[in-house]
Amino acid sequence: MLGIATQKFENANVHDFGISGITEADGLACASPSGFVTRIMTNIISGDFTVYDYRLYDYLRLLNESENIQIEPSSCAAFAGPVGFDKFAAAQDYRKKYNLTENTLHICWATGGRLIPDDIKKKYLETYLN
Repeated sequence: MLGIATQKFENANVHDFGISGITEADGLACASPSGFVTRIMTNIISGDFTVYDYRLYDYLRLLNESENIQIEPSSCAAFAGPVGFDKFAAAQDYRKKYNLTENTLHICWATGGRLIPDDIKKKYLETYLN
């Protein structure tokens, strides 16, 4: 996100912006992005967002309770996009700009559930952060 936003691509580093890079979303954590990927994504990405770590576990528990599906915490970041549309002015502006209505489909690419040992899945479901 920072590589694209600053146009520094692989030369952007979260530490340069006072961000620790420590996150529960270890599947997404990347202090310095790939120059190849950021340059390609610049042409196809239209928006991005960030998610608090505690929300990853909230979404993880909701998915487990409603669908009996268990995934890794970082995959739960995808659920925050549609939720944010009603909460933030910038998200509302984005939705209007791209004509995203209630009938818009948001696909969440969820990974990791099958390869996570059962004891770790249980720990995820019991994790509560502030």
